[in-house]
Amino acid sequence: MTQQGFEKLFNLLNLVVLFALLTTAAATDVAKRKIYNWTTFPAIGLGLALGYLASGLGAFPTLNTVGFGFLDRLGGFLLGFGIFAVFSVARAVGPGDVKLMAAVGALTGVRFTVWAMFWGALIGALLAVWVLLMRGQLMRGLGRSLLRALRVGRDDPQAASEEDAPEKARIPYGVALSFGTILAWFLNPPA
Repeated sequence: MTQQGFEKLFNLLNLVVLFALLTTAAATDVAKRKIYNWTTFPAIGLGLALGYLASGLGAFPTLNTVGFGFLDRLGGFLLGFGIFAVFSVARAVGPGDVKLMAAVGALTGVRFTVWAMFWGALIGALLAVWVLLMRGQLMRGLGRSLLRALRVGRDDPQAASEEDAPEKARIPYGVALSFGTILAWFLNPPA
């Protein structure tokens, strides 16, 4: 098999792993409200390995170039993990969502990860508005979000009691990230 044939094979395997990850993460997030490590950790390892096998160390992306290979995948992993870790500290997303975006980054690279996060955030916002509308709590939810944004860094007993609300009040953000990644794949496929 030629080098180009191996590259196509590794890219196909990468695509299969990505869509298996997204399907499994969305299903477990809906059913159990969890994205499991047994889903994300192997995808991270495979994404980095397949990036290396398909293109070697490759090149890290710059403002003028698109990256490829292991360095691009490592950058995607760090970007997805880093940004979502900040959101996790702020309790905006769960740890499974952090690992899901890290896995998407490891499987797709920096440029695609940016698009996946963008579309995932947009779909997540639409999903949250829809859930609030269905519950008849849109204005209350928007007001609470605005108050939380204004009280960043302050101790607020009311906010603490809202954090202890049942898990049903939270949307399965892994579903939004999965659909956002799929949408990004069709609109801006990885290089």
